[in-house]
Amino acid sequence: MSSTDIYEAIKKLPKELVTPEIYRAAINEANIALLNILPKEYMTDDNINLILDNAKGYSFDTFSLSSIPEIARTQKVCDMSVGKSLENYFKVPEEKRSVYMLEQIIGSAHKHLHYLPLVPEKNWDAQIALDGVKSIYSSGSSSSSYSYGRRGGYSNSSSSDKKVQMKLIQILLAYVPDVIKDKSFYFSLFNTSMAVEYIAFLTPDKYKKNDYYAEVGKKDILSVPQDKLNYDVLKAALLSGNNRVHDFFDEKKGLRQPLLDVMDDEMADIIVKDSPGRLSDLPQKFWKKSRLILAINSEKDSYKTKYIYDKFDASKFDDEICRAIVLKQNYESPEFAPQIWTQDFINFCMENCKDYYWFRRLPVELQTQEMVNTILGKYISKIQYARQDLVTYDLAVEAYKDVDTWSKKHKLEEYIPARYFQDFTMETGLPKEFFAGKCSYEEVREKHGNYTYCEIGEAYIGFFADKDGRFECNRLVMTRRSPMSIKPSIVFSRTVSTFHKTWFEKLIADNDPQFVKPVPAKGLKGKQVNPYLDVRLVDTADGTKIYAHSLMNANVLYTAGDNNEYEAVSLDLIKRKLKKETAEYEIAS
Repeated sequence: MSSTDIYEAIKKLPKELVTPEIYRAAINEANIALLNILPKEYMTDDNINLILDNAKGYSFDTFSLSSIPEIARTQKVCDMSVGKSLENYFKVPEEKRSVYMLEQIIGSAHKHLHYLPLVPEKNWDAQIALDGVKSIYSSGSSSSSYSYGRRGGYSNSSSSDKKVQMKLIQILLAYVPDVIKDKSFYFSLFNTSMAVEYIAFLTPDKYKKNDYYAEVGKKDILSVPQDKLNYDVLKAALLSGNNRVHDFFDEKKGLRQPLLDVMDDEMADIIVKDSPGRLSDLPQKFWKKSRLILAINSEKDSYKTKYIYDKFDASKFDDEICRAIVLKQNYESPEFAPQIWTQDFINFCMENCKDYYWFRRLPVELQTQEMVNTILGKYISKIQYARQDLVTYDLAVEAYKDVDTWSKKHKLEEYIPARYFQDFTMETGLPKEFFAGKCSYEEVREKHGNYTYCEIGEAYIGFFADKDGRFECNRLVMTRRSPMSIKPSIVFSRTVSTFHKTWFEKLIADNDPQFVKPVPAKGLKGKQVNPYLDVRLVDTADGTKIYAHSLMNANVLYTAGDNNEYEAVSLDLIKRKLKKETAEYEIAS
């Protein structure tokens, strides 16, 4: 039988039928509601404590303190009874009304003010009183709260009117001992969510001195009367972090002139730390080097850094200011004076400012090859600021690869030295559009990248997308240098109709007059991977034969294994694959 069943059975049975054994069973089941019906002879301290310590049932189950004999109403019993139901507070002996009970009352103070007359003064302290004030002030969304009736007394209301809450707080404070309601207590209201106007309503006038208005300023400087705006109040307001610096400089808010009238270096630093862009709004006597550096270092948004110094003459900035700027700048640096660009300053920039926004301002004659390689290696777009004689061929190739995804134009082409395009066309015979497209034979053949090419023997073979009127087509072009020519000439340029298994080699075989279809040596025909590629044995690794496959006498592919199961574009790579396979086999064995 469950505890609920025993308790319900006892309630329904005639008293003469409830045996001591049933009562003992019910006590052991520890249903707290049993205390409401347990006969006095069973109301011993041991039984009561057993039930309270092991109470079962629902959390909202309660018991009436009046059902407990006065002699058994210990502090523990009284505390638990009030914790279960505040109505029991009326039955608690005065000497047992504890701080714990007051905390239960204060938890929803707007509903429990009628208990306060019974609270002993010794139970109050500043924190409990403050908790009560906060509880009432935040009770606006509660479903019920106390308000004054037209004839006095309290009545329940769903009003969230702050005026009603203020009246309730005044009632609460009337029961708080005067010794607690000192200046520090009222000042502690500034640390709550209470609006300044309500703090002012509750605070006695005798405490409204300069330090009071400093607290008002910390919470809301716009709530401070004009005649109370002084150095201490304004400084406290600036330091609090609760006020917008913008408001201090807004003529309509009436704070600017009072601020300027009392401003000193300390206050100026506070403003600049909080709002670096306000440096130029300060009187010029506060435009100092140290404050400019402070403003730059305090700016969290590096893109706004330039707005801090743009009203100053950057040509007069010294080394220290310039270092602060380049460390912070994430857009572009100003034009520094030429004497700033010492080797020491350049080294500082290279080591500490690796977004290289300063590079644009560096005099070109101070650029070095190592510097350009480093900077363009990370940000190729900065080629536009590099000296052309320091742009290497490899950097030029990387720059040409930067293509606009929409227009397909090479964004950095104008900054690439023209000599590289000239040398490329003279070397390959291909148009400059192929400049950055060098790939392996396998990549051109399989990936079909636009304007990609490979070098095979003395020939250059390129793939690109072409237009034939309104129609697009893929095209393969081949160039070769003849013994009597300086520049390779075009051997053929043919459209690619389909990408079948041997499309690349067949186009060459069909259109290159010099192409001779290979005839494999005896015993190697079965090793051919493509009828247009010759094959020969070139090496052996760990007993496995390695074959080279060539096109126009140039090795383009390497295979190994009985069925050419291993493939690579170089001899070194095929050997690595075989070595890895052997090692894995040995581990497995």
